[in-house]
Amino acid sequence: MLFPYAYNVIGTVEDAEDVIQDVMIRFSKMEAEKIDDPKNYLIKSVINQAIQLKREKIKSISIDVWLPEPVVTHNDHVHDEIANYSLLSRMEFLNPKERAVFILKEGFDYSHEEIGELLSSTPEN
Repeated sequence: MLFPYAYNVIGTVEDAEDVIQDVMIRFSKMEAEKIDDPKNYLIKSVINQAIQLKREKIKSISIDVWLPEPVVTHNDHVHDEIANYSLLSRMEFLNPKERAVFILKEGFDYSHEEIGELLSSTPEN
């Protein structure tokens, strides 16, 4: 459930899996009754951890172009591949938080209010 959130912010399978593992380890050590909504807590934690990792990588390595590794998520068709690549190439101009907002809205059909809550922002932002 958490993989798409991490992958769409970071863009590499290995880093996305590392982020999820780190979040799950911290989550397993917490007291469950202190968390009102575990699913949203995990999603927010994964997105925040992914954004932080992305920032750290940008500081340590200067990258001119950001494109995620291609991952097969459905039956491949030529037109789908072209559309997917085009979207990814446009997304490189967004910062990690903007990417997270786009994925939550377009990919997972979250409302602006839910996205604002997850990212500690206002729906207007």
